[in-house]
Amino acid sequence: MTTRSEDVLATVPELLIRAGEALRRAGEMMMKAGELRPHQVKKAAPVVLTAPVGAGKKAILSTLGKGQLAVLQRIVQHGSISRSELQALTGYRRSTLNRLIAELSAEGCVESSGGAVSVTDEGISRCGPIEKLPTGDKLREWWMDRLGLGQQTMLEAIASAYPKEIEREALDRITDYKSSTRNRLLAELSSMKLITTRNGMVRASDSLFG
Repeated sequence: MTTRSEDVLATVPELLIRAGEALRRAGEMMMKAGELRPHQVKKAAPVVLTAPVGAGKKAILSTLGKGQLAVLQRIVQHGSISRSELQALTGYRRSTLNRLIAELSAEGCVESSGGAVSVTDEGISRCGPIEKLPTGDKLREWWMDRLGLGQQTMLEAIASAYPKEIEREALDRITDYKSSTRNRLLAELSSMKLITTRNGMVRASDSLFG
């Protein structure tokens, strides 16, 4: 949390720029009115933007773009998250998501290891306020609002059998999906850690209940 003095100091560069612009416009107006000749008007010295003393770290941090911030906040929510989860939560295409992750990595906000992305201290300091994830049944509802239609249908069928497991073939009958579609959806839900699979059986994650 910044102090009032830090907030005031952080606005100094912007105020200097505005003052310089005002002086330049005043000189131009006086030239037009005939009160000054061109050689009498001195060009304003360029304003060098440096962090004011005591302005704190936020004064020198570059601003993250909307897409970068959306991805970063999701990563911060989970601490470490798979790219498949991020894609489901943000709705970005894989190519767009990979680009945003690369940009955040260049900013020192995230680190990638295999298919997982984790947040750094730098990322936490720059993400701003984030939504706290719900737990139990509320978490299941939270995910349902963000999953695609096929993922929703498959997860609902699996969750209906909780805490028991359900056979893959039984899911075909319940959802009316082809086995290839079923396998793809199960792989996506598994990468999001919403289900577990074992020997042809599928079970909803315990974190989605309670």
